[in-house]
Amino acid sequence: MKVLVAERKGLPSSNQGGLPAVRAERTSFEQVLREASVIAISCPRTAETLNMLSTAEFEMMRSCAVIVNISRGGIIDENALLTALQDRRIFGYGSDVFSKEPVGSNEESPLVGGATSGLNITCSPHIAWFSGRTMANLQALLKGVVEAWFTPQPKFIIV
Repeated sequence: MKVLVAERKGLPSSNQGGLPAVRAERTSFEQVLREASVIAISCPRTAETLNMLSTAEFEMMRSCAVIVNISRGGIIDENALLTALQDRRIFGYGSDVFSKEPVGSNEESPLVGGATSGLNITCSPHIAWFSGRTMANLQALLKGVVEAWFTPQPKFIIV
């Protein structure tokens, strides 16, 4: 597998002050969109990243592209995403975030409800970390911290 790390969207392609526009270890945002089969989105939600992926970006992507959003809601334009999936411009989408949370109906997000029938979408609530094993680990850690507080000898807590 070839891994590409994208430069920030909108970075100028020309040199400024003798510095390369794209750092050697990064690939231009547009090139990543054109080449990648799997795109993992991991960035904060800011004014710069709001609707960072929308119609123009989906049109650059390969039809086999799968997007995995592990960021925040609002970075992907959900209406444009739904259209891209329906038109088979991209292959699939997975996420645990929505533009408006919590989501409970298709009025709150186009990614839930009847319009997604037959599309390759996997969504979960924004509590993917909240598994039984995670809770057991957190409880064991808390128990260890409380016990360590009352124990005169310092000890390490391993969970």
